[in-house]
Amino acid sequence: MRIRLGRDYFVRIAGSDYSVDPVMVGRMVDAVADLGQVTITGDGRTLGSHVRCWASAVTVIDPAPTSKRLHGCGSRFLSATTTPPRRIR
Repeated sequence: MRIRLGRDYFVRIAGSDYSVDPVMVGRMVDAVADLGQVTITGDGRTLGSHVRCWASAVTVIDPAPTSKRLHGCGSRFLSATTTPPRRIR
């Protein structure tokens, strides 16, 4: 599907949200989902690639964000591709 990326820089596919590099906010991106993978592209480059999540209402965060604006946001959301952050004592 082709959609305009909103300010929250997530694409919703089948009830789950997948993160996208926020440099494309306000611009058109292409999202392709198959049985095992979700890939978001724009301007000829990959902006997000995630393992497909079959649960509903899950937010999937890229474990290695490409933009500095994504750092620190992953701890606020449930991620299907990463383990929860460890608490340091």
